[in-house]
Amino acid sequence: MKLFYSFPISVFFVWAATIVNGQNLDRSVRPAPGPAPEINLSTPERFTLDNGMKVFVVSNSKLPTLSVSMVLDFVPPVEGPQAGYMDITGSLWRTGTKSKSKEQIDEAIDRLGATLSTSSGGFYASSLSRYKTELFEIMSDLILNNEFRQEELDRIKKQTISGLQTEKDDAGAIAANVRRAMVYGNHHPYGQITTEQSVALIDLMVCRNFFDHYFRPNLAYMAIVGDISRAEAESLVRKAFGSWKSGPAPSPSYATPEPPSETRVVIVDRPSAVQTVINIVHPVSLPPSSPDVIPVSVMNTLLGGGDARLFNNLRETHAFTYGAYSSLSKDPLSSMFNANAQVRTEVTDSAVHEFLYELNRLRDTIPPLKEVDGIRKYLTGTFAIALQNPRTLAQFAIEMERYGLKPDHYRNYLKVLNDVSPMMVQGMARKHIFPDHAYIICVGQRAAIEEKLKRFDAKGSPLIVDLYGRPVDLSQQKVDPDKPTK
Repeated sequence: MKLFYSFPISVFFVWAATIVNGQNLDRSVRPAPGPAPEINLSTPERFTLDNGMKVFVVSNSKLPTLSVSMVLDFVPPVEGPQAGYMDITGSLWRTGTKSKSKEQIDEAIDRLGATLSTSSGGFYASSLSRYKTELFEIMSDLILNNEFRQEELDRIKKQTISGLQTEKDDAGAIAANVRRAMVYGNHHPYGQITTEQSVALIDLMVCRNFFDHYFRPNLAYMAIVGDISRAEAESLVRKAFGSWKSGPAPSPSYATPEPPSETRVVIVDRPSAVQTVINIVHPVSLPPSSPDVIPVSVMNTLLGGGDARLFNNLRETHAFTYGAYSSLSKDPLSSMFNANAQVRTEVTDSAVHEFLYELNRLRDTIPPLKEVDGIRKYLTGTFAIALQNPRTLAQFAIEMERYGLKPDHYRNYLKVLNDVSPMMVQGMARKHIFPDHAYIICVGQRAAIEEKLKRFDAKGSPLIVDLYGRPVDLSQQKVDPDKPTK
């Protein structure tokens, strides 16, 4: 399918006339922005199987390749004492079927020169288009005839525990655990933390139950992209997955996470650390269907993009870090704002001060038009680049279906983006960033940073937690604030 980009032809003739007439251009003056380009997106072919499976096809014959991806749309369960079983099941269902071992599956994929990866939320596969029949046969076998074997579960559990042991020395991984624990808690699926103990409790039954209850065709969205026609795709899909049985899936509900009533400093002690990993986080309500999604992307890129306010302040101006960034996810269940950096231990409190300064500055003052215009142009460029990949069209189609987006959501993306004003950027910051209601998580040398961080904590007494976000019994741990640091 073709993508069309309609840019004003008059711009070209004005530029050409300028060159021909030999006029001198003043390159110190920024040209006035033109109208947003019109984007005409091709619509993927689509069909639905009797079992409810939705399929989107983007035909593209430029290369003799094919990719197939499937995503399952369900509300995740709280895993409880066996936290981690969803991810382990995602790996386990690729390891064998009733007629093939993992080695035989690997050999079949290698023989085709294909790739196939699975997860708790679906799969991705690719190959040369001439092997599409064989590829669909492998995928069908894994979905319909998978067999979970104890020896494969034991192997995956061993690998998982080994990875968790390594993460105990990874300050970034520790910060990720703690922010999930603080923002969501253990009664929310996003607050579940996989530990060595929880992995040890995972058995075949819990993995089998998860797969059987959540891997349903009526929850599945499949994207087929590449050198294939809609008719070929439909024939292959119906043969491979037409017998997959549909059924109801659990749909639990959860309390909406709320920001803390006041800002709290949370410290994870790493006595030998020479740097502090800082995360300033809180939950946000930003479902993919929200009209705030595009203006929020402008706001967050201006604040914490690759060369934005946080980066320029903490790296370029103060030399506290190699980089400082922010993110704001979009999620139908719950989103999270996170501003983060890794800084030298001795400047931890100064870095936190600058973080809060930038967050409040964006909330309190309208950014200059020139700054906002630069961000809009950057996002326009990244959007246009993304459209060069045919898989983007399939992704857009699936997102519109899953999240109930308007039919012209992506077609009007650039128009909406072009209308984001400096005042709107400030409004998004006020609506979605809460410096006075956040967790300031610091993973570092407690003896060196705790006293200096007290001024940022609403109670004047930081929370001390372990690497999983659990409170530490301070009666068992005494910190000497006068002890010299390395």
